[in-house]
Amino acid sequence: MINSNILKQSIFLLPNNLLCKMKTELEIAEYRKVIEERLVKTESMDAMKYYQGVLRSLEWVVKGLDV
Repeated sequence: MINSNILKQSIFLLPNNLLCKMKTELEIAEYRKVIEERLVKTESMDAMKYYQGVLRSLEWVVKGLDV
């Protein structure tokens, strides 16, 4: 279950307007997989930090966990 207070605070952190509308668990899992693949393939340290931040933000929004 997505915490609505956290969602309101975190929308700006996620690219491609991921959470402009509610997504299914499958859509979120697919998005996570895409970001993880980009993280592995990137050669730029800045891009790597960005994708790590996206994954942390996603976990925070979806599960309320600070990883």
